Amino acid sequence: MQSYSIWVDADSCQSKAKDMLLKTAKQHDVPVIYVANRPIPFSVESPLFSMVVCEKRKDEADAYIIEHCTVQDIVVTRDLPLAHVILEKKGTVMNDRGVVFTQKILDRMLKERELSMQMVALGIRNGKFSTYSKEDVENFSKTLMNLVQERSL
Repeated sequence: MQSYSIWVDADSCQSKAKDMLLKTAKQHDVPVIYVANRPIPFSVESPLFSMVVCEKRKDEADAYIIEHCTVQDIVVTRDLPLAHVILEKKGTVMNDRGVVFTQKILDRMLKERELSMQMVALGIRNGKFSTYSKEDVENFSKTLMNLVQERSL
C-alpha cells in the first residue's frame, strides 16, 4: 500500500473528475477519502475508497481534511481558502480541472474571483461560470497521473 492518500473535497468536485480519480487510484492502489456534508456514492467500488460525512456546518468538511491530511497526500478541491491552508501545510493541492496550486496561482485565482464577484454585483456579468469540458477532464487526468507517478518513485 502507498504511503499517501488522496483527499477529495467531494461536495463540489465534478463527477467526471471523481470517476477519473477513482480509476487512477484503483490502478495504483492509492486510498481515496471523499469528505463532504452528505453521502456521495462512488462510481467504482473498492476497499481503497472511503467516505467521511461531516456535520452540515460551514467549512466542516474543509476542517476535517485540514486536520487529517499529511504532507505526502494529494488534496483535490475547488475551495481556494482550503487550498491556501493546504499550501501553508506544505501539502499538494489541485483542483478538478488539473491545476496544481502554488501561492502565485492561488493569489491570481483569488484576484480573479474578487473581480468576478464585483462584476456580478455591478450587473456587468451574470454570475454563471464555464462548464466542465473534455479538456478539463484530460488536464485533470494528466495532472493526477503525474502526481501519483511522482509518489510511486
